[in-house]
Amino acid sequence: MTFEQTKAAFEKYIHSRWPNWQPNDITIADWIKSLQKYEELEICRSAFQYVQAFEKYNEPKLPKMLMLLKKAANARLCNQRKKTDGPVLAYSCKCIEHEKRPEYVGKVINFYESNPQSLQQVSPVLPTAAKLIAERLGERIYGGKWIVIGGSMPRES
Repeated sequence: MTFEQTKAAFEKYIHSRWPNWQPNDITIADWIKSLQKYEELEICRSAFQYVQAFEKYNEPKLPKMLMLLKKAANARLCNQRKKTDGPVLAYSCKCIEHEKRPEYVGKVINFYESNPQSLQQVSPVLPTAAKLIAERLGERIYGGKWIVIGGSMPRES
């Protein structure tokens, strides 16, 4: 999050829960810097959990809040990993010529992408580069001449 977004989240979810707490500018800056790498929803949930677990305090303690935030961030990462169905076929290469191993001619090798979302976020230049990389990789691993014959790489425009 940006500095302003983090500051707003700090005021909304943390500072507002302890209205008598009067942190100085340095303390606020420490909190904002520490919170900046987390998402707003994680800050909101962690502040709520903090109140439930440590309500006896008159003011929030940054190390305890960071402990809860780290757990929330780890849970988010685990959920993101579960949502992926596993690797998807990115492209296939076919051997079209091989002097030393003629049995490789016609052989198809598949290259998989472990993060399917990344295939949807590819720049227009990457499909051409990916094809060249796949062809060169086939040549380096197996020798001979390889061409890309298909897959789910984004189409060139």
